[in-house]
Amino acid sequence: MIDKMNSRKMITDTNKFTNFSEIKKLMPGFKNDYKPDHRQKIADSWPKTIDDSQARKDWGWRHEYNLPKMTRLMLEKLGIKPKRKD
Repeated sequence: MIDKMNSRKMITDTNKFTNFSEIKKLMPGFKNDYKPDHRQKIADSWPKTIDDSQARKDWGWRHEYNLPKMTRLMLEKLGIKPKRKD
């Protein structure tokens, strides 16, 4: 799978996927092998969460995607058929 993602210029480091467990839920045999490079230090400096409560209150912002939905869509766009629905 990683070869397929790399061929489509997907970056496979943890800061881009956020949570490989979501992929494993849809693809139980999924395995990842990578070595973080210098960009990992940049990603590690980013906040783990963002408080969007003020935007929700001020202008009614609502997210359209959660992590499971985003993961499913990413796999589908790569032409990979997920094994199960959320």
